[in-house]
Amino acid sequence: MWIFKDYRLLSKSENIELLKIRNDKFVREASNDSSVISYEDHMKWIMDLDDKKRYMALFIDDSVVGGLNYQVEDSNIKNWGIFFDKNLPPLISLIATYLFIEHMFEKYDILYSEVLKDNEKALRFNQYFGVRKIGEKENSYRLELTKNEWEKYKKSFQTLEKRAKSIKYRFECQEGE
Repeated sequence: MWIFKDYRLLSKSENIELLKIRNDKFVREASNDSSVISYEDHMKWIMDLDDKKRYMALFIDDSVVGGLNYQVEDSNIKNWGIFFDKNLPPLISLIATYLFIEHMFEKYDILYSEVLKDNEKALRFNQYFGVRKIGEKENSYRLELTKNEWEKYKKSFQTLEKRAKSIKYRFECQEGE
């Protein structure tokens, strides 16, 4: 069973497990903020999350393997992001991302995101899912994927879609979300 679980519902040990992945050099180097985050700062930040910011840990077989998030603005996803344990098989991260995109498009019509210019791996990963560049800033590219584009593009993922549909999963969100 795969569980996408709201950070606000995590236990202390689950938060520690998640933070260990987030603070790994592999993840930090691809993040806008590459600093190491203390447990105390992490918990304070979680307490300040509101309904417009959705952060979820991904559990597979009761182990945290990554984090996925999105921020809502004006009825669209202003920004979304993912990170996974560096030892997670690529197929698992592809399936998790596919399921997460499907989840976001259940409520929203446009997904925006940003990728650091020097993170070519993340840019290619996004483009694999049909996300396209729509602009750039000094250090990052602005990206977009519409629900209509996704519906057309995902038809090319027959094998990935078949595998994703075979996964038993659920989203555990804070009550009322």
